Amino acid sequence: MRSSWQWVGLAVVVAAIAIGVACGGAGGEDHSQQAVGGVDAGSGPGSGNGRDAGPTDAGPYDGPPDAGPADAGPDGGPADAGPADGGTPLKNVVFPTTANWDFYGPQNGGPQDVLDVAMDEGGNLWVAGGKEGLFLMRADSSGKLSGTFEKFGIADRAHEFEGLHPYGWLNGETAQAMGVPDGTPSDPNPSLDATPVISLAGGPPGTVFVGYQGKPGCESAWDGAAWKPASQWGDPAVYKSGDADRVTLTASGISVVHYDIFSGPNMVPNEKKGREKLCTIYRLVWDKEKNLIWFGGNHGFANGQADAVNVPTCNGIRSCSQVMEHSHPAINGCKVDYDYATGSCPSDSKTWTTDYYYGVDFDPVSHDMWMGGSVRTTKFRIATLGGDFFSAQAETEAGPWDGSAPPAGIPRRWDLWSDQVGEWDATRSKLNLVMPSQRNDDLVSAIAALSDGTAWVSSFKNGLIRIDSSGNRLDDATGSLASPKVSSLALDVDGSLWAGMKWALGISRITRVVDATTGAVTYPAVNYQGETFGMTLANAPVANVRMGIPGDGATRRMLVGFRASKDYTGAVAIYKGP
Repeated sequence: MRSSWQWVGLAVVVAAIAIGVACGGAGGEDHSQQAVGGVDAGSGPGSGNGRDAGPTDAGPYDGPPDAGPADAGPDGGPADAGPADGGTPLKNVVFPTTANWDFYGPQNGGPQDVLDVAMDEGGNLWVAGGKEGLFLMRADSSGKLSGTFEKFGIADRAHEFEGLHPYGWLNGETAQAMGVPDGTPSDPNPSLDATPVISLAGGPPGTVFVGYQGKPGCESAWDGAAWKPASQWGDPAVYKSGDADRVTLTASGISVVHYDIFSGPNMVPNEKKGREKLCTIYRLVWDKEKNLIWFGGNHGFANGQADAVNVPTCNGIRSCSQVMEHSHPAINGCKVDYDYATGSCPSDSKTWTTDYYYGVDFDPVSHDMWMGGSVRTTKFRIATLGGDFFSAQAETEAGPWDGSAPPAGIPRRWDLWSDQVGEWDATRSKLNLVMPSQRNDDLVSAIAALSDGTAWVSSFKNGLIRIDSSGNRLDDATGSLASPKVSSLALDVDGSLWAGMKWALGISRITRVVDATTGAVTYPAVNYQGETFGMTLANAPVANVRMGIPGDGATRRMLVGFRASKDYTGAVAIYKGP
C-alpha cells in the first residue's frame, strides 16, 4: 500500500513556487541573490585539494583500458573481439575455485567492464556494462542463476520503448524552434558509446532501474536561465542526454520508461524557461515503501515515481513529469586562490560548489534520505517534512546569502573531512568563498544507513566513518580497511559492513564490536583479497558491492562488481556464505 506522502502533487508545487522555495533558497538555480553572482558551475570532480585524489571514473566513462568495442552500433551490438584503439585485447580473468563464491565474466556472455551490479526481487542478476549495454542473467523459480548473460541495448527507433532510452524529448519552444512536434526524441542518433550504462538498482521481480552517463558538457549545455531564444539554448541531444530508465522484462524482450530529469517552464521561480542540470546518474536507490527511485548525479540529486509511465509531451510540468529535481548541500566558493585579508574573489571566479553524489541511501525507519557528495553531505529530511521535496530542499540550501548573517542551512550541510575554513567566518561576520587551496573535498563514495538513525559514510580518498543525523562523527573505522580509498559500501543482514576498495586490495568486511566491560570500540575486519579472488581480481577496482537478496545464509547474496584493469576484463563475484 502506498504511503500518503510518496508523491507531491501539483498543488504543493504551486505553493512552493509562490513562496519562493527553490534551489539555494534564493528562488532559482541561477542564485542571483547569492554571493556566487549567478554562477552555478559546480566544483568539478577532484577539484581543489582533492584534484589528484578523486576517482578517475567520477567523470566521463571512456570504457575499459584498451577495451571499448569498436563496432558496437546504436543497439549495443556484439562486442568487438578487439579493442577500439587497436591495442592488445583484454584477457578474460581465470576464476578461482573459492568456497561460497561464484564468478561470472565475458566467458558467460558478460561485458568486458563491470560498472555496477544489482539483483531484482526475483533474483535476476543485472550488470551495467558501460558502452556495451545492460546485461541480465536470469534466475529460475528457486533463485538459481542460469549462468549465461543476455544483453540489451538501444532498440530500433520504430520501437522506442522496447530498448534502452538514454535521451529525453523535445517540447514547447525548443520543439517549435526546431520545427518538430512535441514529444520528438531529442537525439536523432542515440548511442551507448555516447551515453553508456553506468549504474543500477534492483526493483520488483524482472525490473531494474538504469542510470546513464550524459554526453560531455551536458550539465552546462542548457542555457534557459539566460532567457535566450530556444534556438540558442544549445544542442538538446547533449543537454537531454543520459538520465535514467526503468527496464522491465517482457515476453519478447524489455519495456522501458524513461526519467527525463528536468524542470519545465515556470516550475522554478528564477528559471522560468526551465532547467536542465542533472544528466549523469552515479547511484540509484529504490525506496519500495515510498514508491520512489532516487538519483544521485552530477551537480545534485533528485527522485522519481518508481511506477512512472512515459509522458513524452509533458515538458517537465510537475503534475505529469513524475520527477522532483533537484537539491544539493552546496556551498559558495572561489575557483582561484585570492588574498582573503586584503582582496576578494574575482567576480567571474565565484561559484556555487557542488558535484557528483555517489552517497545515496534511505533511513530504513524514517525514510529521510542520506545524500553524500564530493563537497558536502546531508540527511535530506523529506519524510520528516511530510514528503515535500521542496521543503527539504529549502532547509538544506537555506541562506541568507548577502552576508548579513550565517546561512541557516549550514547545520544541514556537513563537511565530514574538514576544509581549512568553514562556510561562515564568525570573526569577520562574512561568507567564506572557499579557495582551492583551502579545500579538502570529502569525495563521498557511498553511504550505508542504519536503523538507529546513523549511517556509515565512505570516501574515495578519506576512509570510513559513522555519523549521526546531525553530521557528528561517531566512529572512524579507516584504520581497519585494506585501503582508505573506498569505492562502495553494503550493509549485510548480520550487521557487518562490506567496503570495496577503489584501486586494489579487494574488500574489507568490518564488524563494530563494543567491549561489554570497558566500552572500548574496535573494528575487526576480514579482508577478501588474493586468496579469495585470485591476484587479478584482487588488484582490480571494485565498482560496487551491494546486498543482492536479503535473507538467511541459504538465500542471501552479496554482489561484487570488478572493473576492467589494464590487461584483464571485469567480472562479477557473488558471495553465498555465512
